[in-house]
Amino acid sequence: MKFNIVLLVVLVYLIVVIKGQLTGPRIGILTTGNPSDLGFNYLINQAKVNVEKEFKLKEIYYYPNVKPKQAYDFMLDLCKNKYTLIFAAAYDYVNDGERLAKQYPMIQFMLRGQDYAYDNVQYMDYNFESAQYMIGYFAGLMTKTGRLGFVQPGIPYVGNYESNSFFVGVKDANPDAQLYVYDTGSFDDIELSVGAAESLMDDYGVDIIGQNQFDSSVTTAVLNRGFIGMGINGFNQKSILGNKIAFNFVMDWTECFREMINKTIEHPLGDFQHANYLGDWTYLKNSRFMVYTYGRDVTEHAIEGMKSAEQYMSTVPKSRAPYFCYKNNQYLFSESFMTVSNCVPQGVFEGQNDSFPDMFALGQYKVPLQLRDVPRSFTVAISVVCGILLFFSILLEAVVYFNRNRAVIRSASPIFCFLIILGGIIVYVGIILWSVPPTTATCNGRYWLVTLGFTILIGSLVVKNFRIWLIFDNPELKTITITNLQLFPWITSLIFINTLLMAIITTVGGLQQISVQGIDKLSKNEYLQKCIMNDKGDIALYILLAYFGLLLIIGVFVSWKIRIVDIAEFNESKPIANTLYAISFSLFVIVSLVVSPQSEQDKNMILCIAGVFMTTAALGIIFVPKVFTLITKSGSKGNQFNFKKRSTIAHSRHTKNSQESQGSYSGHVLADFTEDESELSEKNQNSKEVEEEEKKVTNNYYDSSAPRKHVIVLAEFTDDSISDVNSEVGDQNTLDNSP
Repeated sequence: MKFNIVLLVVLVYLIVVIKGQLTGPRIGILTTGNPSDLGFNYLINQAKVNVEKEFKLKEIYYYPNVKPKQAYDFMLDLCKNKYTLIFAAAYDYVNDGERLAKQYPMIQFMLRGQDYAYDNVQYMDYNFESAQYMIGYFAGLMTKTGRLGFVQPGIPYVGNYESNSFFVGVKDANPDAQLYVYDTGSFDDIELSVGAAESLMDDYGVDIIGQNQFDSSVTTAVLNRGFIGMGINGFNQKSILGNKIAFNFVMDWTECFREMINKTIEHPLGDFQHANYLGDWTYLKNSRFMVYTYGRDVTEHAIEGMKSAEQYMSTVPKSRAPYFCYKNNQYLFSESFMTVSNCVPQGVFEGQNDSFPDMFALGQYKVPLQLRDVPRSFTVAISVVCGILLFFSILLEAVVYFNRNRAVIRSASPIFCFLIILGGIIVYVGIILWSVPPTTATCNGRYWLVTLGFTILIGSLVVKNFRIWLIFDNPELKTITITNLQLFPWITSLIFINTLLMAIITTVGGLQQISVQGIDKLSKNEYLQKCIMNDKGDIALYILLAYFGLLLIIGVFVSWKIRIVDIAEFNESKPIANTLYAISFSLFVIVSLVVSPQSEQDKNMILCIAGVFMTTAALGIIFVPKVFTLITKSGSKGNQFNFKKRSTIAHSRHTKNSQESQGSYSGHVLADFTEDESELSEKNQNSKEVEEEEKKVTNNYYDSSAPRKHVIVLAEFTDDSISDVNSEVGDQNTLDNSP
């Protein structure tokens, strides 16, 4: 019976061994970074490639960029998928690896460090202290400024023993040298490591920098400033950068991987024996783990000094290494840890998280926040364009003023022309504020100016044409008097509503400038400034936008109603409609673009460009034809207006009114836009001659057989009294019938 049991065990063992030899171990390698870092992760991948060729492995997999928070679940999946060897090549993985090693004793784990947990856990590392001491010694020999730097991850990733060892090497080579140390809080954050290196060079005059980052970013930053570089992360940087690298040491983890794979193959039943693998300099250990070379420009003095240090390090006991026995150990370590030779044990030295007092520990480096400002080119472009348009707008105001008595301007109500242009001017100024970097003042200014400008522009346009509609859409042919003073309360009311809503946005709405991060694809070290308001401000803004929408709807309606006016100068329905259509279309495009995913600066650019387009289009559509008429008909002054060919609606209205009124006020509307309504009634009651002249003029206009080029219209959009109109009628009741 016992023989059968032994035989069964032997058979199982042979089956397992044969199967393992046929299939080979299944290996998974985890790293926190990518092999392209040309640093530690590259070296691990290179060792993987070497053993894969040597052992002809079929199942060895490299898993880059495994974040520490994902490590436990990731390695657990590997265990469940029958992996036989797991390389967790980062300090962040140690605790999770040890937990899983306890759960899966048949799987062998290789972790970073020097420790003991279980027999199936092996540890790998290299002699950081001796490596950094020799690098620091070289830097102390080569420095020209006597100021050196060191960039390290710092606590909690790694203690200060590497920078302390580097510092001891610097001091042994150059007692007067100074060392400045920055922590980055990461092994592979390029932005932080490069920023720390640049700060050391710019702010502290450092010319050589040591480091223990995983990548070569610090070396690259130093070389970019014209200083010598040191390839000290284990990768052969001379193979890429050549003799710019003055000192280069190369680590080869292949031997470590080879030993682990042999253990896995030789112990298929999991009867592993714990071991620590510690790489060291070639001259300290008979291996090829860590070798170094010099660049072409290294001085003989430096090379001879390095040989002396190497000779000393090869003879001194490890426990008496210079960094363990530094003269200032007494300031860092308790006397209970130190020997009579001022030395401390390796474990105590590596457990110290403070720097030597004669070092300059600068603490955690933080990349200064960079403002992503409004592009200056955009601000300049918008300001120049708006400045030019402001000049032409002011010039247009002058044109309206000096031609206020010309028919084409009088019929358009000069005072409202002034207001429309003034609204455009205010909008242009607001857009300039919208293009500059925001402050709380400019945030408020841009909203106030743009909204008030559009209210004055669109409101004046709507109110002016509302008056035309009331006058000409008059089926009872009553005399209507609508003065500018009667219309100003409407304009004032529109401005008051705008002012009230903007006051709410400014005060209760909390409109202000703030600095924000984490939006618009900003890097973690960038911020931008933007204008914001609270929920109450948003509600008031939505009401204000609805208010503008209502104004546009009213404007479109009025434009449609005054299409029946037969006097060309009064019938502005087409240009007004074109203006409102252009504004409505622009708003449709703006809303579509703004609500879609856009950066804050892109939204502001869209708003600025659209605002310039809408304002310029409105002023251009309304006033360019008037200016053209002023230029081409320079002799047309006074009250002569051009009549259009009657529309179907106008013809029908004339026929009906002619029958009902029997010729009295046939098709003619008397409307005087005066400041004093009493003048109109007095003049009309006392002047029957005026009525006769009106009838002649009206009958001539509506008689299609009567030749006519100009007709006197007794409806003036001016502040003149009715006496002026009556005198002009008497002078011009004879129409010009010449072709």
